[in-house]
Amino acid sequence: FAGRYRFESLLGEGSFARVFKVYDLHRRAFLAAKVLRSDIAQEPMFLERFRREAAVLQRLQHPHIVRYYDIVESGDLVFILTDHIPGRTLQSVMRQRGGPLTPAESLTYLQPLSAALHFAHEEGVVHRDLKPANILLDENNNLYITDFGIAKILSDASTLTMDATVGTPHFMSPEQILIGEVTVVTDVYALGVLLYQM
Repeated sequence: FAGRYRFESLLGEGSFARVFKVYDLHRRAFLAAKVLRSDIAQEPMFLERFRREAAVLQRLQHPHIVRYYDIVESGDLVFILTDHIPGRTLQSVMRQRGGPLTPAESLTYLQPLSAALHFAHEEGVVHRDLKPANILLDENNNLYITDFGIAKILSDASTLTMDATVGTPHFMSPEQILIGEVTVVTDVYALGVLLYQM
């Protein structure tokens, strides 16, 4: 695309977007491109939500949060560029184990996860969809939080996503399910569920 991005392979697919491994010819590096579905890119509300995700990621430069580079818009093609983290998710690690992790293993993941969440909360951002599938682990077992697609900016009075329940039911706090006020406690609740599962 644009003589710069070579789309290599499809990494994953969700309701609103697909994630591709791309090679950036300028940076000479592999990145991940989260591409908004073209039919959805024509809907102003979804396009604005996607732009907000990019704005959130831009604020969150932390060693344990997937690094954001850019949002590219060209007609119906809209995508967010982030680091490509080759490896697996915490979900796949837990599934392969087939049983609980040891306390020491759980702490290995809990410490960077808590540090990254604390940083996001200090920046006024609540993730709202913290779960094992949104935690990436590279080949060296370094942890990165990803998918801030439904994150809430606490200082933002926008009603963009306030009229609907968003998140993954097993990890949602009561106030999130009941479409109540979302605060940093919402993520702490999800972190508790995550720790219980580990």
